[in-house]
Amino acid sequence: FATMMADFLEDMSGVETSLAVYHPHKHRKEKDDGEGAISTNFGSVEGKKVVIVDDVITSGKTVKEVIHAVKDHGGEPIAVTVLIDKSGLSEIPIESLIKVGRL
Repeated sequence: FATMMADFLEDMSGVETSLAVYHPHKHRKEKDDGEGAISTNFGSVEGKKVVIVDDVITSGKTVKEVIHAVKDHGGEPIAVTVLIDKSGLSEIPIESLIKVGRL
């Protein structure tokens, strides 16, 4: 989904895109520091406008972690795009294919 979004944004804007990968705290093997990490194997977010791409937002905890990590690394989060939004977060714009609400 992330590579598809990067290609779409590049085609629509004409601006070159790159990917950075965030490893949430909950998925890291070394959990000593209590934080997630942006992988150094991909593009840097420093000095860049960042669109955060995720599959599902439920509580919003991971997206909030990513927003803080991007800012800490000198990036500017400008939007979040997801397949399914179950959270209703409002910190930055969230675009989703499916928005789930309570009945």
